[in-house]
Amino acid sequence: MKRKLIKQMLTEWKSNLWIVIELVIVLFVIQFLFGFILSTYDMYSSNKGYNLDGVYYADVKYISSKASDFQPYDSLHSYLSDTNVILSNIRNNPHVEYAAFGSANAAPYNYNFYGFKFHLAEADTTYEYYANRREMDPEMARVIQLVGVNGETTDQLVEMLERGDMLISEMDRDYTWADGIAPAEIFHGREVFIGNDTASLYHVGAIVGGMRRVDFEPLGAGVGYLKPNWSLKYLPQLLGVRVKPGEGRQFIESLTPNDKHHNNAYLSKIVSVDLMRDRAHLQYTQMVRNVLIGAFFLMLVLFLGFLGTFWFRTQQRVGEIALRKVNGATDRDIFKRFIGEGLILFTMAIVIVETLVIATLSTGLLDNMVPSAKITTCAILLSIIVLALLIVAGIWSPARRAMNVNPAYALKDQ
Repeated sequence: MKRKLIKQMLTEWKSNLWIVIELVIVLFVIQFLFGFILSTYDMYSSNKGYNLDGVYYADVKYISSKASDFQPYDSLHSYLSDTNVILSNIRNNPHVEYAAFGSANAAPYNYNFYGFKFHLAEADTTYEYYANRREMDPEMARVIQLVGVNGETTDQLVEMLERGDMLISEMDRDYTWADGIAPAEIFHGREVFIGNDTASLYHVGAIVGGMRRVDFEPLGAGVGYLKPNWSLKYLPQLLGVRVKPGEGRQFIESLTPNDKHHNNAYLSKIVSVDLMRDRAHLQYTQMVRNVLIGAFFLMLVLFLGFLGTFWFRTQQRVGEIALRKVNGATDRDIFKRFIGEGLILFTMAIVIVETLVIATLSTGLLDNMVPSAKITTCAILLSIIVLALLIVAGIWSPARRAMNVNPAYALKDQ
């Protein structure tokens, strides 16, 4: 039967060729679509190594010395003394667990990027790493509940930052856009230097979770957490606050103007991370929603397309079906023949598509644009399964309808 089926398919090669071309295009599109959906979900749901639930951020602002309400400083006071008073006020709030200052780049869900390179010189080899610099007071590790990938606790990380260690994260290797970057583990526990300043060394204390700019974006570069050196030229720009569970509203309502303002420093735009996340993710959630809706309608159109294609092919072969039934073929035999034909054509399309995909990936031109091997494999398998089911569903109904035609009626013209 298989030999006869292949022989019949070869005699109908023109119509089969167009179906294979259609399947190649459809499979390629669906595979790309599933790859995007799976990689987006994988990034969004991955364990990030920090927890931002119940965290609020506020901008730290300063009155200009030229402003009419500026209060001159004496030798014992400065902007830093004002910010320390505000920090003390926030920490003494009964609804607050932890509070700490950071640079403008210390908060998530913003597109600030302060890239820097550090190096490790070892024998005749110099290892390089590229990271997004996020400077923050050690207490900020408690605010965001930062943990180490090797089991380091938040308290241990705070101690590391206190003594001047640098904490780094691994980047998403499947999406990195920096070439020649060594794995983060190579730098763990070693002394590194930033840029070309070989005299100033930083000890890498731990590998930790990398704070993403948005949850849908991979870490194309690592993250480096450093203790800042606040000065009159480099002032705190951000205040992070972790409130007690379920007391966010009470925290906001309990703040008074005196808590948020002291002399020439003040807090503005106190926003929960939930709101920051919603704002930052708005365009991404809309895009994902549109992709999912588009995927649903694409599946529907594909099903109807396959249904129409195989309906037309089956209607042209009603006489053939009748002859087979007259000669003793069962409904099951006919179903197996039609579905086998569709799956053979689909297998040819799979071979073509995956050969093209492997050939393209082997060039290395798309190394930073494709999902991980795990995601790619899942996308391939899922697209094959879904498309195979659509083909079987598209063949089933017209084949069943054709088999219900009375053989005598189907063969009356022959």
